[in-house]
Amino acid sequence: MKYSIFSGFILSLILIASIAQATPPDSIKINLDSSSTLSIMVFHPVKKNPSEHYIKEVLVKLNGAEIIKQDFQSQTDTKRQDVEYTLIDAKPGDKITVTAYCSLYGEMTQMLASPPAKSGGGK
Repeated sequence: MKYSIFSGFILSLILIASIAQATPPDSIKINLDSSSTLSIMVFHPVKKNPSEHYIKEVLVKLNGAEIIKQDFQSQTDTKRQDVEYTLIDAKPGDKITVTAYCSLYGEMTQMLASPPAKSGGGK
């Protein structure tokens, strides 16, 4: 009986310690340039090896529809995960949503509204 209580206590401590090490992304920087290149930087500092604690998935939606879902086995480095995609279907005024998921715990979503179409009114 004492052994099973002690074992349960130790397992609980291990679980709490691993959750405490896990962190959702700090921030996401999104840029869509004039050549339709979507650059994403997910800031997710990790203290351990980035192959154990990393951004495991990036999900991109265009106007609410899932268009890209990429899984990872490690992170670019111990500070962030960088990705680039070409969005040929993005038009001025579209809403681009990026969600990044931590391999251990947590997620973050950031939205970018692409610039509205320029009007022809000039001097």
